[in-house]
Amino acid sequence: MNYGVDDGGKCIVNSAIVIDRERLNVPFGNAGIVYLRYGEFGTMVFETDRGTATHVRVPPDAICRKPGGSYFESAPYPNPHK
Repeated sequence: MNYGVDDGGKCIVNSAIVIDRERLNVPFGNAGIVYLRYGEFGTMVFETDRGTATHVRVPPDAICRKPGGSYFESAPYPNPHK
């Protein structure tokens, strides 16, 4: 699962298909097959023929959180039903 914020300020989620330990099929955007390796400090480095992106895991309550502590629209946390 990959969370992000679209141009309209709404939290969005995408999912990828795990092929094996080193490859993902990313059906969104223009990525296609992504080669995965692990970098320093727990980062995941995604490599394609178009470039490289570094991703960092965050705690669930940090997903789609704004710098001031509030959340973008449609963020999965905080769960209002708790």
